[in-house]
Parts: sequence; structure tokens; C-alpha cells
Amino acid sequence: MKHRINENSVLSIAGALVLWGALTLLFVFYYDLNDDVMIRDILSGIYTGTPDAHNNQMLYPISILIAGLYRITDRVPWFGLFEILCMMLSFVMMAYGILSIVKKLSSKIIYIILQMLLFSALMMWELVHIQYTVVAGMLAAAAGIYLYCGDEVGVSDKKATYAEMGCFIRKNIPAILLVTVAFNIRSELVLLLSPILAATAICKWSEERYRWDRYVICGYLGVFLSICLLMICSLVTDRAAYSSPEWKEYRRFFDARTDLYDFTGVPDYDKNVTFYEEEGITREQYGLLTDYNYYLDESIDADMLERIVKGVRDGRAVGRSTYGKTIREAVWEYIHNTADISIKPLITGYNIMSTNGAAVDNSEADLPADHIFSDEVNQHKPFNVIVLILYIALIASAYYKRDKAYLIKLPTLVILRSIPWLYVYLQGRVLSRITHPLYIIEISVLLAMLVRAWTGHITDILTAGLIAVICLAVIPARYRYISLSEEAREEINAEADRLYGYTSLNPDTYYYIDTYSTVEWTERVFGSEPVTKRNTQLLGGWMGNSPLDSYKKAMCDKEEILLKEDLLALTDTEY
Repeated sequence: MKHRINENSVLSIAGALVLWGALTLLFVFYYDLNDDVMIRDILSGIYTGTPDAHNNQMLYPISILIAGLYRITDRVPWFGLFEILCMMLSFVMMAYGILSIVKKLSSKIIYIILQMLLFSALMMWELVHIQYTVVAGMLAAAAGIYLYCGDEVGVSDKKATYAEMGCFIRKNIPAILLVTVAFNIRSELVLLLSPILAATAICKWSEERYRWDRYVICGYLGVFLSICLLMICSLVTDRAAYSSPEWKEYRRFFDARTDLYDFTGVPDYDKNVTFYEEEGITREQYGLLTDYNYYLDESIDADMLERIVKGVRDGRAVGRSTYGKTIREAVWEYIHNTADISIKPLITGYNIMSTNGAAVDNSEADLPADHIFSDEVNQHKPFNVIVLILYIALIASAYYKRDKAYLIKLPTLVILRSIPWLYVYLQGRVLSRITHPLYIIEISVLLAMLVRAWTGHITDILTAGLIAVICLAVIPARYRYISLSEEAREEINAEADRLYGYTSLNPDTYYYIDTYSTVEWTERVFGSEPVTKRNTQLLGGWMGNSPLDSYKKAMCDKEEILLKEDLLALTDTEY
């Protein structure tokens, strides 16, 4: 990269410090979901009494490092701190990469401000309410930007040499490591983002003067194979860590549970009586599955869940309405939602239509549920607007500069970005923790392409100004939604505090806890009161009945089941 290292580094780090400093002053950092809390509990030793790397969500190599930090001292919230630092690193690496292709100091400062506005408007929730899936997506996005903004393989007018190929691979070691860390945090998401990462590499390759030169091609293949090698090493290490018969059976149940609840859904009993009777599944067992308390019946095992999933996939049972969509249906949803750029609710932040279609004023609403950003699909609006603006600006720039490379870049990006989106719609998994990383990597790549093509033409200036105006319009709505949500979180989490206050008074009793009563419980990243969960287990969920739970149960003398009614009574009492 041809740039002044100190200048770009200082501006990138300063931008991150200002942004996260402001967020720290305005909000309280939370784990967004109880999934992150469970991972933290296992890594820190809250769950079993000893820090353990077997959390089953992140791969073992990164997990053992974080668990090792907790073994050194448990006074530092290492997991939450790690997630926040990874997001800050992503911001810095994205900014650092793009600043390397900006020449004027004034333009660098303007860009840093623009990136801060973008992160605030589009990702404020994720920056404050931490979710490990989003963290992985941001790291992958930073890797793509770092690669795209770096030097080409051939840095001279002549064809590339073997030495230049090796230099290209070495310069992209940061990008290789970023993808590897992201893969260790959330491997499924990195695989989902891989088509867009591939599009980024192709766009970069299209800018090479001698793109078909063997050393140029080998340079890009070298980066790709390095990433693949580190991914394989991570998977092999993870497989070895879970190689015991107990962990293998647990993972089999975990995979079947994921397929059932996240994809096919539990088929309605009354509509699928024949199927359930053929499989020997009773109405009572069905009830436990729908209540997510299936550990109350030991006969509900991996075999049963696999049979239900297979029945839905074979068409013998009817599962979730979003499962098994045709490609035509997925394409229609993809196009419809991508084209949704409604401006008024985007700026006001509130839904402007009631359920009967009449216009209403929700500007004084107190509940986050009334807010546009509480709707997974409505959250796409600001992203869609900015993506559209960037594509139009790039098309205008290509026409103005007569740059034929865009005939490769833009179609490649559009086609490959569609692959993960169509998969998401086919599976019915349109969740913000999945879709927002898809958007952020695409927007970052488009911005990098626009900066590289910057001419100072009026189109470029209008684009930057329009994006800034939209961000400034969205930020107040984001701020109010997060503020309302944090007030609600405090009330909900008080219930969890009272429950664990009760269970900690009886350390010799092992408590099975109703699952759905706890799904909204999260915790602060910093400043939470230390609790112990070594004598508790959810009656459902992705970690239940693991070897860790077997270890915990062996330490207790008796067991007690706390269903919804019991929890309502307990959480109304202070302990």
C-alpha cells in the first residue's frame, strides 16, 4: 500500500476511539442474546465452576485462548472485551485500507467522519448489543476491504515476478488472519459471506494490468489457499477437541435440534397426526418439543429429532411455512425486500401504518416493539437506500471515466452477493445478525470502489453528501430505539437476578429451568454482579445435556424442576 503509515493509522484508530467512546457515554454494553451469555458462562467458568473451551458455537482454537485468559483472572470480562475489540479492529482495518488510497489529508478526515456516520446509522445496535455472529461478519468485511485496497501483484508496468507474488501474499497476511479469526468465531457466517469475499477478490484482480499473468493468478490463489489451510487446521483442531463419544453424541443431538428449530420447524400435531403416530411420537412429547422443554423426557433424543426433520424434508409432514420455498418464491422476496427503500419510516424511525392500514402517528410510542427497527425486514431500509446510491454512483463514475473494468466488477458483485441472500430467503432465516453483515461487507466494498474511482466530479460529491444526510437522519431513531430497549432490558434482567439469587442459596440442588422463560434474559458486558450457574440447566436449548451438564449434575445431591409458574413466583421475590 502506498501511503503514510502513521497518518492513516492515527486517523483510523482515532475514529474508532471517538465512536466507541461516544457509545460508552450514551449506552450500556449488553450481550444481545442469551447465546452470547451462555458462551461467556462456559468460557469464564460461571457455568461449571472452571473455565472451559467446549462451548460448541465458536471453534476450539479461539475458545481455548479466551478460556485461558479467564484462567489467568476472571475479574476481566474477557469474552465481551474480545468481541468489542474485534469490532473496533474491523473499523480500524476498513478505514486503514480505504485511507491508503486517499491522497489528501482533508479527504481522509472527511472519509473517517463518513465511516463513523455509517457505523452509527447502520450498526449502532450491534455495536452496543454485542452478538458474536455480527463480530465474525465485521472481521470478514474488514479482511475483504484490506485485500481490495492493497497493492496489486504487479506493481510496475511489466509483468509480475515470483518475488512480487510472494510479496503480495505476505502483505495480505492481515486479511488472511482476519478471515481465520472470523471463521473461528462463527464459521457458518464466514462461509455464507464467502461469495461476496470472492467478488471482492475478483474486483481487485480485474484491476491488475496483466490479470492473466501466471504470477498474478498465483498470488490470489496463494491468499485463498492460505485461508483454506488455516480454516482446515481450525476444523481439525475443533474435531479433535470434541472427539470423545459423549461429545460426538451431544453434537449429533445439537445438529438435529438446529435443523428442527431453525429450519424445518416442529410440525403441528393436529395437522400431522398420521406422521406422528407412524413415528411413535406422542402428543405429550410434541408438547415438550414446542415448549422447548424436551429434556423432561429422556426418550426425546437425536434419533427422534432426525426422524422429524427427515419427515418434513421428505414431505411426509408439513413444517414451518418458510421452509422448503421454491427458488421462484425466494427470488421474489429477495427482489421485493431489496427494492424496499421507503423514506418516511426510515427517517422517522416509526411505523406509519396501523394494522388496518390507516395512517397513525407513533412518534410518542414508548415501546420498542412499535419501532421500525424492531422488525427484521424493516431494518433493511437504510441499508437498501445506501446500497442503491452507491451502485448508481459507481455506474455514473464508470460512464464518466469510460472504465471498462466495471463491466467485470459490478455484474460480478451483484451476481455473487445474490447467492447468500437467496440462501437466506430459501431457508427463511432473514435475521438481522445474518443480514446486517451481508450489507456491511457490500457497502464497504462499494465505498472502497467509489473512493478508488474518485475524481472529484459533482456526482462523487453528491453521493458522499447524500449518504451523510441519510445517516444523520437515521441516527436519532436508532438512538431512541436503543434507549427504549435498554430500559426494557433492565426490567427483564431483574428477573434473572432474582432467580439466580435463589438457586445460589441451594448449591447442592440441581435446578432444571423452563427454557422460554429465559430467552429474553441477557447481561451487561461490564459491571454485572458475579453469579454462579453451576447448579442450573435449561430444559431445552443448545447446550443442555452436554458432557458439561453431566459433570455439573454429578456435583449435586438432588434435583428440582422450575417450570414457568414456579419461575413467576420466584422472580417476584428478592433473594
